[in-house]
Amino acid sequence: MHAIVPQQENMLMKIPFFVCVLAAFCVAARAAQRRHADSLAVRQWYVQRIAFTGAGAFRQWTLRRQMSLAAPSIFKRAAYSRSKLRKDVASIQYFYRRQGFLKATVEPVDVRMDSLRRRVAITIAIAEGPRTIVSAVTVRGASAHTSEYMAQLTRSTRIGGPLRIDLLEEDRRAIYNRCADDGFLEAQVDYAIVLSGDSLAAQVAFTVSEGEPVLVGRITAEGNRNVRDRVALRECMFEAGDTLRRKQIRTTVDRLYRTGLFNLAAIRFDADSAAGGDSASPSEGRIVRVVVEEKDFFSFELGGGFHTYEGLRGKGEIGYANLFGLGHKVWMSGNVSLMIRKTELGVTVPWFAGLPVNLDLAASYRWQKERDIYEGTFGETKEGFSGRIGMMGQYYARHRFEDVTLRRSVDQERLSDTVAVKNTNSISAGLIFDSRNDLFEPSSGVYATLDLEVSGLGGGGRANQFVKAQCGLRGCFTLGTPLVFASAVRLGAADTYGADSIMPIQERFFSGGSTTLRGFWEKEAGPRTAEGSPTGGNAFLTLNVLEARFPIYRALSGALFLDAGNVWNANAATLGKTARSIDLNDLRYSAGAGVRVKLPIGIVRFDAGLLIDRRAGDPIGALHVDMGQAF
Repeated sequence: MHAIVPQQENMLMKIPFFVCVLAAFCVAARAAQRRHADSLAVRQWYVQRIAFTGAGAFRQWTLRRQMSLAAPSIFKRAAYSRSKLRKDVASIQYFYRRQGFLKATVEPVDVRMDSLRRRVAITIAIAEGPRTIVSAVTVRGASAHTSEYMAQLTRSTRIGGPLRIDLLEEDRRAIYNRCADDGFLEAQVDYAIVLSGDSLAAQVAFTVSEGEPVLVGRITAEGNRNVRDRVALRECMFEAGDTLRRKQIRTTVDRLYRTGLFNLAAIRFDADSAAGGDSASPSEGRIVRVVVEEKDFFSFELGGGFHTYEGLRGKGEIGYANLFGLGHKVWMSGNVSLMIRKTELGVTVPWFAGLPVNLDLAASYRWQKERDIYEGTFGETKEGFSGRIGMMGQYYARHRFEDVTLRRSVDQERLSDTVAVKNTNSISAGLIFDSRNDLFEPSSGVYATLDLEVSGLGGGGRANQFVKAQCGLRGCFTLGTPLVFASAVRLGAADTYGADSIMPIQERFFSGGSTTLRGFWEKEAGPRTAEGSPTGGNAFLTLNVLEARFPIYRALSGALFLDAGNVWNANAATLGKTARSIDLNDLRYSAGAGVRVKLPIGIVRFDAGLLIDRRAGDPIGALHVDMGQAF
């Protein structure tokens, strides 16, 4: 046991004092740091205006896009600094040089600073000078095509047009792609620019070194641990003895990704090995490697959202994508909301019977309540085949059997003596074309669908007898700005045959809502009963005439839209006084605006639509809340 001497005891008593002093010093330093930051914020200058003089070739907003001092949004100004201004001036000058103005000069001539408001107004003077014109374009070294043909591939570099240095790389790539499509995957393409003495004319010369064509020897799979080799190799669009071409590689990689089995897929070939593995001439065949990285085949997903009509809704799915190592998929999903509860089990067998088609099997059971329209339970089975057409097309053909139990419907309440509830036993076929650049928020491309269904297998006494056809086309584009324009058209028609005279309520078309006519509430457009309940129809047309989508601030964006359309019923004498025959002069119109919020779970959309041609019994408009874009 050790005794504490008085001197040590005094030191121990002073420790809390030193700790308090150190803590006070840290607090004071932090407060001083905050005051310094606040003072810097007070002294910060912001850009109020940027103007250009002498800029005749480009619009001012195009030049502002080259600057970091330009306002990032209408709600936020850019902070000013001299270093940023110098960099922006250099960026604009570089932009002019790349556009062919080789003698252009850019300099700030007026920087006015408002010390009271701490705002800066900048004026930048531009002397564009003459633009260099392309006087000649030559392509040498391509043995498979003439120089004139190869020169036509340089769409950005045209004789008599301006010299666009920024687009020369695109032309070089276009020439390489042509060589690679001919099998010269190791081709080298270079270019040189020869200017005239006054720099007003330029000769552009492309030189091609083709090398040897790549001949396919042995094909191997690498990186697949749980997927069998033949699952990856059957997606190859080439075989031993073929000349390997760029299009074959692109299509093969696309097919590998579409299996849903791989995070990464690539085609590589050895530079100096023959199929036997020894160093030899490339003409004897290269070893081509299908390199993949496998996904996690087990999946479990939960999601939720809100819809104005359905209310809160949720979805869950569990699945496994690689049964027996052959890429067979099995999955089970469930949906629940105030309007629908559904459970579904499905199996997909790719390359069924050794053919490039999928065998699709699914069974589901759902309870569905469409408010004042109908309520019932539906047990459904589907069997069919599907496959791809090229890189953007799909086809399908399927059989559907649906066991229908209607507890209530608008038809039974009004026409109980003439409406019989039957099952649906049908076959259908369809085509899909999708060239959109993004599934959830596209800015370019089109999406087209076509579907034809015939029901009545087994006879009219037991199955509904009808024919139904639907098609749709939607697309979007930009004009080189953040503004995205989107438009869509959807139409369909159905008719009964045989012993049936009335379309089943669950098979009719309805319109109005968050994706169709946004001036109506969900399913409220078209024929109605005397009490105002929608009856649906056997023909519809929906025109999302135009929707302009634009950014507002960060994750917030807006939209303006115009919709048109209606639903018609050719069985007017049967389904009541409000049903009408098809009349394109009877289109309904709505317009409005909306806000989109991009969240980690997806895009939340708020749309307010107003009816332009409001009639008796119609609402003034409708407010819709949904997930994702309207179309």
